[in-house]
Amino acid sequence: MESAVQEHGASRAAWREELAALLALGVPMAATQLIQFSVMTVDVLMIGRLGPEPLAASSLGLVIFFAAWLVGFGPAMAVSPLVSQALGANPDDVDDVRISVRMSLWAIGLLAPLVSIGFLFASDIARALGQPENLARLAGPYVIALAPGWAFAMGVIILRNFLAAIGETRAPLVIVIGTTVMNAFLNWLLIYGNWGFPRLELVGAGVASSIVNAGGFVALVLFIRADRRGKRFG
Repeated sequence: MESAVQEHGASRAAWREELAALLALGVPMAATQLIQFSVMTVDVLMIGRLGPEPLAASSLGLVIFFAAWLVGFGPAMAVSPLVSQALGANPDDVDDVRISVRMSLWAIGLLAPLVSIGFLFASDIARALGQPENLARLAGPYVIALAPGWAFAMGVIILRNFLAAIGETRAPLVIVIGTTVMNAFLNWLLIYGNWGFPRLELVGAGVASSIVNAGGFVALVLFIRADRRGKRFG
């Protein structure tokens, strides 16, 4: 009887440890994913102040942009299981981890020119989808302004998944929070033309998002180079 009680207590303790480890890893990852997608939501909210037509055009542009996002999402998301598998088989398997991350980055680099061609024809794509001319005309430049940030956004996902696979989830969360705040500030400058900056409206929102995506990627690279766990895979 006493043995059964002890086993039950040990089982509950192990269960609590597993749950705590899962929450410690999963909650920051979920929050990071949610906040990263909120960058576009912030764009839409701030563009909405320009009027219904720019708001509709931005929503149309985001549909086109997210279609391209899905193209890169596969290679970007593949990093986490590949790195986890390599480290699960051999915790010292640095080479396979490097290969997985670098191949994903190379895949995004090769896809970027092809995706960019599609971005250049965003207005034509909108017209082909039967959208009004005024919305297609506004959506095109917005998508083109978003285009430089596409590869960096995919790179952020790759590096974020790599860090999650080695057990580091808080740093990406902090970086994504910082870039989201920066995105709102740059939107305020470039959409509305505050502090002497040009009033770019929709294009300003796209430029701000591209700058923020590039900044997030650079911040993650710098963190990996400085972090003890990340540095060994550099």
